[in-house]
Amino acid sequence: MGWLISYNLTKKEQIAELVAGWSNEHGGCRFLAHSVRGNTLYAVAQPFQRDTPERFEDRFILVCLLRKDRNMGWGYKDMAEESGPGPKDCPLKFLKMAPVACQEWRDGVLAHHENRRNRSKVKIDVGTVFTFAPGYKAAGESLNDSQGEIVRKHGRGYIAKIGYSTIKVTRRHIGEVIL
Repeated sequence: MGWLISYNLTKKEQIAELVAGWSNEHGGCRFLAHSVRGNTLYAVAQPFQRDTPERFEDRFILVCLLRKDRNMGWGYKDMAEESGPGPKDCPLKFLKMAPVACQEWRDGVLAHHENRRNRSKVKIDVGTVFTFAPGYKAAGESLNDSQGEIVRKHGRGYIAKIGYSTIKVTRRHIGEVIL
């Protein structure tokens, strides 16, 4: 599937349009819950038919990747759970609200949340040496497999030294703590 780009919608308006649901004389789809994580919208959808009761088995998790197109508005690429979407930061409560359509994806979501819980337990002090979490970039360069050292606390984050440079990092940028 491709991207559906709107003309002149803001991100907030695009999300509101997506979670509003739809219906016609035969049925429709309403959303029981939704959450936005960065540029990813997660929603639990409940399709319905006007002449039959709603069933739990019909529910599914919808994942919409969001992006802004140059000279246009915001758009989205939608995927259902059964297609095994890439993002893994879906809220855990959504997994209980819909039947399993792709166990491999759900295992990835559970592993993602477990890693976040484990990372938050690690104490980070001045002098802590760490590797960067996958996907973190600074000045357009990937810092995968790079090591940094915490120099000082700064607001809700830290100042880290990489070689001769210093950058601001938060807990989510820190992959594995070495020392």
